Amino acid sequence: MEKISQKSVVFKVLKNIKENKLISSGDTVIVALSGGPDSMCLFNVLYKLKDHLQINLMACHYNHRLRGEESYNDEKFVKKICGERGTESIFGSADKENQFKNEEEAREARYAFFEKILGERRGAKIAIAHNSNDLAETFLMRLFRGTGLKGLSAIPSVRKNFIRPLLPVSRNEIELYLKDEMIPFRIDKTNNDPKITRNFIRLKILPLLVEYVNPNIVETLFNSAKILEEDHAFILLAAEKKYDKLVIEEKSGQAILDRKKWMTLHPSLQRMVLRIALEKKKSLREITNKQISEVVEMIKKGEGKKYKPLPHSLRIELLSGNIIIYDKTVSYRKQQ
Repeated sequence: MEKISQKSVVFKVLKNIKENKLISSGDTVIVALSGGPDSMCLFNVLYKLKDHLQINLMACHYNHRLRGEESYNDEKFVKKICGERGTESIFGSADKENQFKNEEEAREARYAFFEKILGERRGAKIAIAHNSNDLAETFLMRLFRGTGLKGLSAIPSVRKNFIRPLLPVSRNEIELYLKDEMIPFRIDKTNNDPKITRNFIRLKILPLLVEYVNPNIVETLFNSAKILEEDHAFILLAAEKKYDKLVIEEKSGQAILDRKKWMTLHPSLQRMVLRIALEKKKSLREITNKQISEVVEMIKKGEGKKYKPLPHSLRIELLSGNIIIYDKTVSYRKQQ
C-alpha cells in the first residue's frame, strides 16, 4: 500500500481502526451506505484499505421511503456504486411511503434492518459513517435536553458489532476528501430543515460557536466526549461490582436490591446501580435523568409514595426495606 499522509482522512480512519481494534483480519465489514457524503467517504476509504486490512467489504442500504422519488434515486445510486466497485450489497425498505411518524421511528427501523443482517451473517460488522461533527451535535443536543455522563459520551467508536471508523474525522475533512477524490454523492434536502433539532444545532448553533466562542469547537467537544466516555466506563465498572453485592434476588423480569447497602453508596453509584438494574430488564431509552432523580429521592425518603412507574412497563417499588425493580408485563407480585 502506498504511503499515507498523517494528515489525511485515510490515515485518521486507519489509526482509529487500529487503536480501538474495530476490525480484524478476515472480518466481513458491511458499510451502511446511504449515498450521502459521509457514507460515501467511509465506503471509499474502506475500499482503499480493504486489501491492507484483509477484510471482505460489503454494503447495505435501507430505503425509508420518506422522500418519494428521491428515496428511490438514492437506492439506485447505491446500487450503481456497488456495481461499479464489484461490491456485494444488501437492500431493505419500509413497507409503505411515509410509514414513520418521526426520525426516531425511522432510526429504529433502520437498525432493525442492520440487526437482521448481523443475525444472518454471524461475526459481520456494520460500519456506520458518524463523524466528529455528528458527535459534537449529539453532545450539544443531549446537553440542552439534560443528560449524564453516558449521554455526553454520545457516540462510541464501537458498540457490539457496530463500528464507526470515521468518527475522528470532521465534516469539513470529509467534504475536502470527496472533492479531491472526485467522489459522487447524494444530498438529502431534509438535512437543511432547521425545524429539526439536530439540523438547527448544525446550521445555527455550531457556526455561532465557531465564530464567537471557539474556532475548534468540534474538536474540543469530540475530545471532551471521549474523556467523559472513559470516566463513564470507570464508574460503570465500579457500579457493576456494587450491584452484585446489593442483589438479594434476581430473576426474569425483576430484581430485589438491599436498600440499606444502596443508601451507603456515593450518589453517582446510587444512580448508576439503578440504571444497571433497569437496563437488565428493558432499554433505558426514554428514561430521563429527572425520573432517575425522582426514584433516588423516593428510595432515600422511604416513606409516603413508595413506587415509581417508568417507561417500557418498568416500575421501581419499596417493599419491606428492599428496592424492587421489575417489568409489569412480568408481574412481581405473582412471583412471590
